[in-house]
Amino acid sequence: MNNETRLSMLRNAPIPQGLSTMIGMLVTGIYNLVDAYFVGGLGTSQMGAVSIIFPLRQAKVGLAVLFGGGAASYLSRLLAANDTSISLMSL
Repeated sequence: MNNETRLSMLRNAPIPQGLSTMIGMLVTGIYNLVDAYFVGGLGTSQMGAVSIIFPLRQAKVGLAVLFGGGAASYLSRLLAANDTSISLMSL
């Protein structure tokens, strides 16, 4: 697929709703609850380890959302300005 086709798809494709993001967050929350349930049965030190790692994992996800949202906004502004100098090889 060439760059023109990709740019055309980005410009003309319908904008999806936030349902996929909500489902992803729901699945992550359920995963954390199930993880805590099963690890909690192993003992207090194991549950303490999960309790320490959870905020670190959430910070990593937060950074990924931060940079992903920033990149999407930047690409949107470039496409709106009709700037074709961006590389779409990774899309």
